[in-house]
Amino acid sequence: MAGTELTVDEIRALINEALPPAQQVANGPAMMAKIYDGTGIAAGNRIDANHLLTLINKVINDDNLVVAFASIMGICTNEAITSLINSHNPYTSDDMMEMNIYAGNPDFEKWADNKASQIEVEVDGPYATPKEWYFKGLPQQINKALRIKYRYRARDLGKPDRPLLGLPHWITAYMLIGYEDGGA
Repeated sequence: MAGTELTVDEIRALINEALPPAQQVANGPAMMAKIYDGTGIAAGNRIDANHLLTLINKVINDDNLVVAFASIMGICTNEAITSLINSHNPYTSDDMMEMNIYAGNPDFEKWADNKASQIEVEVDGPYATPKEWYFKGLPQQINKALRIKYRYRARDLGKPDRPLLGLPHWITAYMLIGYEDGGA
């Protein structure tokens, strides 16, 4: 919403979307009464709808404040995609000694020196004509792709419990991310 100037009626409509019909507010003063309901803040210490409008517009148009409020409210940002990818990672249980994104620092014991700018990633696209990838047996039209290098500890597949190999052996592979639109 950054770069947007909301009106009192738009804020009221957003609040009403979350309320059952019997609790919806009809105007700015009713909206403010709903917001202050149960807070114990005396009427003389309350702001009005126009003051709230000014504060909301200030917040949504200031990237630093948006991030701060999102963090306070627990709103998922880019960390959510990281968590989702890690939750489906077949090579590790979030143990950095088992698998990691390959960065410019090849010494795994010094993983703390790795920086996001060192991650080995290849970008292909956007394509003039979409490429076809198959997912669950159905063709997907991909317009841009990323290939991100990762490595994981090799396991002894000849043993039933599949233990890690004694000397650390690493297998390098790639995570592929395809964008259906890709900014095309």
